Amino acid sequence: MRASARELIAVVDDDPGILRSLSSLLRSAGFRVATFGSAEAFLASADRGEAQCLILDLEMDGMGGLALLAQLGKPLTIPTVVLTARQNEELRTRALDAGAHAFLLKPPVAAVLFDTIAEAITRATP
Repeated sequence: MRASARELIAVVDDDPGILRSLSSLLRSAGFRVATFGSAEAFLASADRGEAQCLILDLEMDGMGGLALLAQLGKPLTIPTVVLTARQNEELRTRALDAGAHAFLLKPPVAAVLFDTIAEAITRATP
């Protein structure tokens, strides 16, 4: 998948290594990327309103991913892909019930991540 230059993907994760690797991977596919080391930083950012998709970790210091989803409200105004290291059916169910489009495990398979982002953006486009 090749993204158009207008598509901004926001990545929220408290692991700097994950932020760097996801940013590089997404840029290689043509996306613009904004990274945030916390849910609070994402909420305070002007990029929040411009992002076409949010990639979100669930377990972070401070506000976690599920709390961020609750803060964003339902229905979510930004298509969200949860990306977590924990394979847990309860977390998956809670994230999807909170409005997440998809629940993927770290490390993501690039093609699956790109397809999931494309599907999330397409579903959200009127």
